[in-house]
Amino acid sequence: MHPFKHLLPVAAAAAAFSPQVIPALQAAQPEKKTNVVFFVLDDLLPRLNCYGEKGMVTPNIDRLAREGMVFDNAYCQYAVCGPSRASFLTGLRPDTTRCYNNGNLQVRENVPNLVTMPQHFKNNGYESLAIGKIFHHSSTQPGDDEQSWSRPAFHPGGPGYRHYFNKETLDYMADLRKKHQAKGKKGSPRGISFEAGEHSTDDQYPDGLVVARVTEALKELKESQKPFFLGVGFQKPHVPFVCPKKYWDLYPLESIELEETPLPEGANEFSVVDSKELRTYADIPKEGPFSPELQKNLIRGYKACVSFVDAQVGKVLDELEKNGLMENTVIVLIGDHGYHFGDHATWGKQTNFENATRAPLIVWTPKMKNKGQHTQALVEFVDIAPTITELAGLPQLKAFEGKSLVPLLENPGAPWKDAAYSQYERNTSVMGHTVRTKDYRLVQWYRRGNPPTLAAEELYDLKKDPTEMKSVAADPSYKKVKAQLLAKLQENWKNELPPWPALQK
Repeated sequence: MHPFKHLLPVAAAAAAFSPQVIPALQAAQPEKKTNVVFFVLDDLLPRLNCYGEKGMVTPNIDRLAREGMVFDNAYCQYAVCGPSRASFLTGLRPDTTRCYNNGNLQVRENVPNLVTMPQHFKNNGYESLAIGKIFHHSSTQPGDDEQSWSRPAFHPGGPGYRHYFNKETLDYMADLRKKHQAKGKKGSPRGISFEAGEHSTDDQYPDGLVVARVTEALKELKESQKPFFLGVGFQKPHVPFVCPKKYWDLYPLESIELEETPLPEGANEFSVVDSKELRTYADIPKEGPFSPELQKNLIRGYKACVSFVDAQVGKVLDELEKNGLMENTVIVLIGDHGYHFGDHATWGKQTNFENATRAPLIVWTPKMKNKGQHTQALVEFVDIAPTITELAGLPQLKAFEGKSLVPLLENPGAPWKDAAYSQYERNTSVMGHTVRTKDYRLVQWYRRGNPPTLAAEELYDLKKDPTEMKSVAADPSYKKVKAQLLAKLQENWKNELPPWPALQK
């Protein structure tokens, strides 16, 4: 069996799976350009077997990792979908794109003469395709960045409920819809937060429709022999946690452990939001704590959706192999940011903590010299665009603000940058910038003004406190460390902090 052969049923696959080695691939013909398949999974944490997470059924991503390279310390630049994607798809930091929330994604208005990564491929003779969620889009912003793609992006739409709602939920939503309309709000209230689809199949869900469209596209691309950049965007494991019941069955409810922890000692009013996104779903309390049963179902649903989307990744890998495209294709897989499951007193993303800013990054090439290795280097998602560009042999764009990771693919222990940077905005009035080094995380929250003023700060000693549960920013023994980290933070944003750029509302 080829190592990228899809395994079903998934439960049996997990038990029977054994490591295999991809056969040596023939060198691509000199005249051929290198193709790119770029997987973007929504809200995917590094909760995978290849990242040491026990009990997860993710055989396809794990196989990709065994034949590629796993970046153990990869950080997004902004822990919410739209700004994160605007950053890694352009190779620009959020303070350059000026995209600070999902309602402000007008990158081209903010960056004159912008060329995105997929647009760069299109400009160099590639067929550039987006199938699924690559750039952020929503009911109020249904389009995509048209200049990036050779044809309109494909969005399957819909959360994929199979049983939809019971009467109680329908009544609740009808009342909520009336309140929305009375306030002049657009759109409809959200549905339930999780569902195990009885007797449903993968292809009945939006991510299954993505696979079907990818299958068609790869056959067409093979026939045309045109080089391609293919963005494959899966919605899962983003809430609502809906997928076929067979994936839920992999994680019995009694095996789920709660992850709830309090707000860190020394944190501040800007550190977290009160589970803002999740509370918009019909079955989630609008305030107050979540019951233990609800928490377990949410965690179980998330894990089920990770296994579901892993199966979809496997189907795409199968199609690449089936069409003879593996020998000349680079594969990159990421989650767009992390997620909190009650830890740090919040659910969702939208923080500057480790669990929100750290996400998976796996790179596979046909000529991998270090198959199956991990690198501990601190890398950033802003590095992805220059990396993919170099792997494809295209010229680097001068605007890129990241650093190609190709040297780490050659040598996982190569000397590297000593910090990663992320940021998050609160209520358009306060911006939090964070610097993460091997041993520390410093977060500084600046209040908007001319000049901006320091509103709060946090410092976590990751050697003593790896889960970031106590800020030592006020501890005088850390004065020197804090000064060194602040210097790194200001150096990275030397043109922005201070003064702080004008915020887009």
